[in-house]
Amino acid sequence: MKVHTLIVDEKPGVRLFGIVHGDKFHLAAWKLNKILPFPLERIEDIKLDLNGKESYFGRYSAFDPDMETEIIFLKNRGTFGYLIQEFKQFDFLLMERNYDCDFIEDLQESVILAGIEHVIPVDFENLRPQSRVNLEI
Repeated sequence: MKVHTLIVDEKPGVRLFGIVHGDKFHLAAWKLNKILPFPLERIEDIKLDLNGKESYFGRYSAFDPDMETEIIFLKNRGTFGYLIQEFKQFDFLLMERNYDCDFIEDLQESVILAGIEHVIPVDFENLRPQSRVNLEI
């Protein structure tokens, strides 16, 4: 009798980076597009109910089917609050899902050339539950 073994190559789920940058959201996305390997495209804003008020958070997304990687660029400051309350110092968030490449590490080195002040890694697993729900789009 043959025995078959299924080998599952689990990819890490999500990497999250906080970005400090003084420009407008669309200009920061344009600067990121100059250094990312595939282009960000504007998609529908996230709508959340914060303290009884609807708050909107802009977002851009890019997907590379070859690497099976999705990049989501989010605005942390909405119309009536923050997407991630514990990181109010970040203007934007860069989320990478199903990553299996190292271009985000390369991105951290390239941001100076693009004029972005800081890209800081954030531990997604240690976020408060509400912040994790806000990011699961």
